[in-house]
Amino acid sequence: LVATRHNRLLPNDQLENLRSSLKRASVGTEFHKRWTLVLPIVNEDPTIDAAAWSQISGLLYDAAADFYRAQIKMIKRYRDKVNKFTQPQLCARHHFKIAFYASMIGDVDTATKFYQAAYGFARSVQGDRLQLPQARAFCSLITFQLCQLLVVRAASTET
Repeated sequence: LVATRHNRLLPNDQLENLRSSLKRASVGTEFHKRWTLVLPIVNEDPTIDAAAWSQISGLLYDAAADFYRAQIKMIKRYRDKVNKFTQPQLCARHHFKIAFYASMIGDVDTATKFYQAAYGFARSVQGDRLQLPQARAFCSLITFQLCQLLVVRAASTET
């Protein structure tokens, strides 16, 4: 992350270049491992600084949301190929990933639905004594994530 000092917002051509490069990166299945992003920092006029940060944070949020939506689509394709009865661990894992990505986007209803489905698949795991502690730990993690989502949902409805 590199910050530069100047007294204006990002020019439209630079903003469009940033938007198009973020869009290209989010269309693929993974972001580049090393990014250098030049952001304006202005001490003289905080309103210009806030507007520039608002522009860039909106672009970054949109790129991240597109990335997570692409991940959800990819996992749903894998999920459709898995037999729910013979591979409940894999189904639980797929549902957990979809729920996690949906919660990253802010889609609380979808995340809650898939966390509940993952919990059901994790509880149906039957196997040797080595798999049961892992399934219990996984159920505990799902319960924690569900509680966290419900707190966020309750806080958002109060305001």
